[in-house]
Amino acid sequence: MATKEIVTKPGEDLPSLIESILVDLFGRAAVNQARHKGAKFKFTVTVPWPKPPKAEKRKRIIDQDFVKSLKALASNEKQLEDEINKLTGPQILRIATLLEVPMSKSSKLASLRAQLQKTLRSEIVWNSIVGRK
Repeated sequence: MATKEIVTKPGEDLPSLIESILVDLFGRAAVNQARHKGAKFKFTVTVPWPKPPKAEKRKRIIDQDFVKSLKALASNEKQLEDEINKLTGPQILRIATLLEVPMSKSSKLASLRAQLQKTLRSEIVWNSIVGRK
């Protein structure tokens, strides 16, 4: 948003371009009164106007199919992290219930996300420790 403020003292002339615009918008009498008494003009440019409508959020259905899709992402740590970061606390707790993994409701969201990611990747990590692929 760009804003410009112009303050004139009594008897001071306005720049001709601004004066002609103000005469078109408000009339000669209002501009003469502003020149006689002094005035403050404030111009604001707001872009975009009107604001574009917000896109509706896609509602996630947390079920066994969603859990399977998260498990499938476990081999790609970055993709899994991105998907988990889109989840809310209650959604993570629902996934934990479906996975039968205990999680504290009082934990911070970052902790819940980290715990879920660790849980989903645990099989891959364990297999790499024991030398299985």
